[in-house]
Amino acid sequence: MTNEETTFIKPPVDDTTKAPESQLMSVSIRGWITVIVVSTICGMEIFKIGVSEPLYSMSLIIVGFYFGQKAKPTIPPAKPPINTTL
Repeated sequence: MTNEETTFIKPPVDDTTKAPESQLMSVSIRGWITVIVVSTICGMEIFKIGVSEPLYSMSLIIVGFYFGQKAKPTIPPAKPPINTTL
C-alpha cells in the first residue's frame, strides 16, 4: 500500500475585476464621506439645529453602504476528494 497525500484545491482569487480604491490620507473616500455625514448630524444635534428625517435616512444609507462594501463573501470549505481507487 502506498501513502497518498490528500490536497485541497483552493478556488482562484480574481482581484483583477476590483478597481483600486481611492484614498485621502490613507483613508478611503467612502470612509471620509461617512465620517463627514455622521459628524455633521452629531454637530447639528449638539448645537440644537433641527435635523430632518431625510438626513437621518441618508446617513443610515451611507453607513450601510460603507460597511456593506467592506464585508467579504464567505467561501464554503472545500470537500475532500473522494478516493475511488480500492
